[in-house]
This record gives sequence, structure tokens and C-alpha cells, in this order.
Amino acid sequence: MLPQIANITKYYDEWVHKPVDRPLRLFGPWYLEMCTKTPWWVVPLFWIPVILGFALQEFQAKAHNVNDIVFLFGHILFGVLFWTLLEYALHRWVFHVKLTSESSPWLCTFHFMIHGLHHKMSCGVPVPTPANSKPDYL
Repeated sequence: MLPQIANITKYYDEWVHKPVDRPLRLFGPWYLEMCTKTPWWVVPLFWIPVILGFALQEFQAKAHNVNDIVFLFGHILFGVLFWTLLEYALHRWVFHVKLTSESSPWLCTFHFMIHGLHHKMSCGVPVPTPANSKPDYL
């Protein structure tokens, strides 16, 4: 399916918002296709230990000073609030940008990879989604 997005650029915006209730095949080869579905529980299974590990490491390094602990929790609160606002802004103004019939085939394909698949097929998290967001954590 992914190589075909460039062929429907004129109708992409209308097409991507009509969900389907069946599996969509993104790639032809089976070895690529098997990497496109991630069960919902894999993301928290991976990221919760990473987040807790970093938080514990920082907490242990700053546990001797109450001000440092308060500062650490302030950073965590700021991070949660910042991420929430960033996620909303990206979803509202980037992921839901109105693509026209004049939009580039590359832009339509990129949009489909980062967010369009979410609208076309609401079950299953594609592998590119977590991969695209991870540079934000570095």
C-alpha cells in the first residue's frame, strides 16, 4: 500500500479519513510486513522501565538534598505538561493539516506514515510511529 499513496495524491485527504475494518498490507515482502504491527502493550513494556530507570538514577544521584529532589520532581512535572501540550499541538496543527490535490506525493506518503495509518486503520500501532517519536526523548 505504501508505494501506492503517491498515485492517489489528488484524493488523499478524502481517502485517508475513511477507515477500513480489515488488515492493510503496507509492504509486499512478508519480512517487511511483519515489522509493521506492534501490540499495544509493547510500547509501555519497553518505555516504562526505561523511564523508571532514568528517574531512579537521577533520584539516587540527588537523594542527599531535599532541594534537588524538589527540583527533580519539578522537571518531571514540567516534562509531562510540556509533552502533553506538544502532543496536542502536533496532533492539531501538523498531523491534521489539510492536504489538497496540489500536495506533493512525498508529503502525502510522509503524512500517511506518521499519522494517516492511524485514521485509515485504527487498530494496531505501526512500527514507524514509535521510531519517529524517539528522538524527542534523547
